[in-house]
Amino acid sequence: AYHMTASTSPNLSEAHIINTSDAAATFTGTLFNKSGSQLGESNVSLYEGLIEPQGGLILSSADLELRFNELPWTGPAILDVRSTNQFEVMSKLSRNGRVTNTNCVRIDNVHNVEGTDSPEVSYIRFVNDGVTALANIRGTLYDSDGNTIGQPDALFLEELGARAAIFLSRDSISNVIGATWIGVASLELSATYENLKLTNLNFVNDETFFNFSCYEKASDQSVR
Repeated sequence: AYHMTASTSPNLSEAHIINTSDAAATFTGTLFNKSGSQLGESNVSLYEGLIEPQGGLILSSADLELRFNELPWTGPAILDVRSTNQFEVMSKLSRNGRVTNTNCVRIDNVHNVEGTDSPEVSYIRFVNDGVTALANIRGTLYDSDGNTIGQPDALFLEELGARAAIFLSRDSISNVIGATWIGVASLELSATYENLKLTNLNFVNDETFFNFSCYEKASDQSVR
């Protein structure tokens, strides 16, 4: 679960864990703050008992603070969930009745980076889901006509530590590439970085994030 805000945040987080296997399962977790430092113990039990097939477990940030015996953290944390059975995870972020799934991520690109003409501010969250640091993360920004915006193959991050996550705002991205843009832009990474996840978030109405990281990918010559 890539985006777990603390209980003190006005944006409320829930991790939804679904047992998609054919047998009852147990779940454990390890929690990491935005810098990749571990919060609490490793492999903490997330539920006393078994979750039946197709059953689910919902954990709020307050639940995690209790289970890991931790004070509210700063910035979104990452919950690494483990089980011997197959399962799926969804993170819900909500505020004032608006809900988005923050566990939908990209691997090597994002396609909805709003320009300076938009009242919504785009953020790209770089998440290292691995146990080793990533170095020399580069990419190129393109406008809606496919033209390069600013410097190609620009250096976005010199290093991203294990389990760490960093937000880059539209202004930060503009500083990296040395240019601004109008309309919606796409970021293409220069390489596929193992364990690197990207979240394309828009900050809407100056109060909450909406996730624009989910897309269908065509497997043949047509999209249905």
